[in-house]
Amino acid sequence: MKKKRFIALLCVGALALGMAGCEEKGESWGKKEIEVVTEPAFRELVDSAADQIMGFEDDLDITVTVFSTTAEKREREIQKLQTEIMAGKGPDVYILDTVIENESVSNTALFTNPYKTMQSGALAPLDEYMKEDSYWENSTYKKELLEAGQYEKRQYIIPFSCDYFVFCEPADGEQMTGTTVGEWIQQAESSQNQELWQAMQAISATAGRWFVPAVDYEAQEVLFSKDRWTELATAYISMLEQRNEEQWLENNPYEISNINHILGTENRQMKFIPDQDGKKLAAVRAYGAVSMSSSYKKEAYQFLMLFLNDTLEVEREKINMGTMVRGHVDPEGLPVQESAIRTKLENSASPELIDSICSTFSEIEGSYFVTQVEHNLYSAVGNLQSQIIGGEETDENQLRQEAAAAAEKAWKDYRTQMAE
Repeated sequence: MKKKRFIALLCVGALALGMAGCEEKGESWGKKEIEVVTEPAFRELVDSAADQIMGFEDDLDITVTVFSTTAEKREREIQKLQTEIMAGKGPDVYILDTVIENESVSNTALFTNPYKTMQSGALAPLDEYMKEDSYWENSTYKKELLEAGQYEKRQYIIPFSCDYFVFCEPADGEQMTGTTVGEWIQQAESSQNQELWQAMQAISATAGRWFVPAVDYEAQEVLFSKDRWTELATAYISMLEQRNEEQWLENNPYEISNINHILGTENRQMKFIPDQDGKKLAAVRAYGAVSMSSSYKKEAYQFLMLFLNDTLEVEREKINMGTMVRGHVDPEGLPVQESAIRTKLENSASPELIDSICSTFSEIEGSYFVTQVEHNLYSAVGNLQSQIIGGEETDENQLRQEAAAAAEKAWKDYRTQMAE
């Protein structure tokens, strides 16, 4: 892993705060040493936060460890670190990302299943520190997002970014009226609106999210219904076959998109795409956690919170220096607080688009972590879609059997995942 040690590099800040000055590199006598492990994509901001906070807190010595960008080397680093964690060792702070089912995955995750990581006892509960932290009463953090990071009513993981899918539709066109994704598919199949039908083909991107969370790790129960998922996949197949031979339309005003990839919504409105039960849930992307083995859990928690609260901004303003850390640890994900969403997008999106995104953000009812099983479900439906629209002759019964087989495999994989 790549490491970087910071020893109060902001001498100007140190002097402004009345500190003695910068220590020589490597001197850390009497300091609280905290190691942070993070992803290459987050390095710049994590480095910056570590650098800055040590300019204001002279009793901290923070080491930032970054996973390699080389796949084979990263694999070795993670295996070594996983062994250390199992032995009750490891870093103090984790700032990591997760698998997203509809994106190509080339990197091995440190925690392939965050649910099981919480259950294992490797992470420290953060509730006592959160109760003392006024941030949780005064911020615009979407608290429903905390749900994914809880186990047995205790908070172990704090989400830093999220994503979900939205349906964009013209204000003067046919509107989606159902409350579940199944009702949306049925409407698209029966509608005479070719543009709407065409756009709904992309609902396959949400196939891994039709039934989430799929496992109750506390109750040790698989919630995923293979029959209901197969029924929905079958309805999707039927929808695709409805007008498969019709000409593809350009500049379609209807669109399904991940919230992080919205290009524009001129004269359009967004709708949060629900799951099978009508729930509006977001997937966690970047997140932070504190190791149970850390000797400085409170300080580790405080470092995590630099990416959410305004501590760095306030301190930097005292010496007339700007910063941009809060809510932006993940450049690809949507921040988890409305204020950070607005700050992130203010120079790249119209006020109307920002308002639309914040409106859907306010609808989030809960959250979950994506695992490999969701990725497999997404791939299975994508394969069915490619068979139907690829111009090859297809057997409808065979396609339905493939959907049922994918659901059966997913149920077994969830059961195995829960028992591991």
